[in-house]
Amino acid sequence: MAQVSVVKPAFSDPARELFDRIFSNVSRLYGLIGMNVLDPRYRTRGRTLVPWVVTLFATIQVAYFLWRERSDLLKVMVILPYATFPVQGLHVMLQSVTNPSNFKDLQAKSTEVFELLNENLTNRPRMAKVLKVATFLQKMIIGSYGGSNGFILVAPFIVWLISGTKSFIFLYRIPFVDEWSTVGFLMNLALHAFIIPIAYCKYVGIDCLFIAMIVPIAAYVDGLVNEIDEINDLMEQAKPDQKVIRTKLIRIAKLHQLLLEYEQMLEDRYNFMALVRIGSIVLGIISTIVAIYETGDHMAAFFSVFLLMQLTQNCLLGTVITIKNEKLTEALYDIKWYQLPVEEARQLTLMMQSAQNAPTLSIGKIGPLNVESYESIMRSIYNFVMALFAFVG
Repeated sequence: MAQVSVVKPAFSDPARELFDRIFSNVSRLYGLIGMNVLDPRYRTRGRTLVPWVVTLFATIQVAYFLWRERSDLLKVMVILPYATFPVQGLHVMLQSVTNPSNFKDLQAKSTEVFELLNENLTNRPRMAKVLKVATFLQKMIIGSYGGSNGFILVAPFIVWLISGTKSFIFLYRIPFVDEWSTVGFLMNLALHAFIIPIAYCKYVGIDCLFIAMIVPIAAYVDGLVNEIDEINDLMEQAKPDQKVIRTKLIRIAKLHQLLLEYEQMLEDRYNFMALVRIGSIVLGIISTIVAIYETGDHMAAFFSVFLLMQLTQNCLLGTVITIKNEKLTEALYDIKWYQLPVEEARQLTLMMQSAQNAPTLSIGKIGPLNVESYESIMRSIYNFVMALFAFVG
């Protein structure tokens, strides 16, 4: 039998494969619920109404429970963490309806930067190393959210089968149905089985999209630093080719300008989203701490860990931009400007000035989204909780 020979490509492009994967992960999650805002053909469809109905249902239920228990502060604190998720979900969904081009424009600009950097073969392994981290973070979020959601869904049913005890982890209930009857219990579990996969796709998609927009910046900076190292090598040659050096410097200037434009777009589109997200997380953490201390509620303990992970993740990702901007600034200062002609030296000076004032993510223009803000937020949470305990005795 004749053997079929397989022709392997002359070289692989792992950076491109990983770059495409971080966005395809988001598209798959959002596509399942009809919210793939990265799809150029995206429009509101019948399937898009499902997450809207689920989110509105959850929002109304949480609002009803908060109103019903408004006279009991402790019960309000137990319910309040459930409000953080509908608030985050509603804001992103409103953005996807009113400004769907925001997400596509960010992806397009990120792709433009990537394509230009990827033309240089020596950039590819450096970028691939960082983009591999992005895919790992997405997998970790997909797995951890999947495990916790599976537990919330399955645990009450297993407990009921083993001991006959009816209990719920999830807050949401079907109105006008006796939740403690066998039929009502199973109906509510069925409701949870319907809600949880939709919520999973939506919130995991939000986190994965944030990673896909932020982490590649680290890859782009590493690529740019590599280009800067190459121009330094060119200038250290016995007879530097000024034409090649000038072409290289023009390329670096263009890459740097595109990167700054992308970071500015990211800041413009994400600063209010970050405010809503961080604000709801902080409110949720405060309420869970009070609920754990006063009632020992197990779900509050679960929420406190989950919300703290969200806060840490967002602030760490914001710090990526700050650190990488500093790294790029240092690399630009290392260029041997004194060996450049006057015109090229002036261009390098302008790049240094721009790098010193590079955009960073902020929390609604109130403060930067980074580790320093994380420390400040944690101190504020502690002070507020202590003051609240003192007030309620």
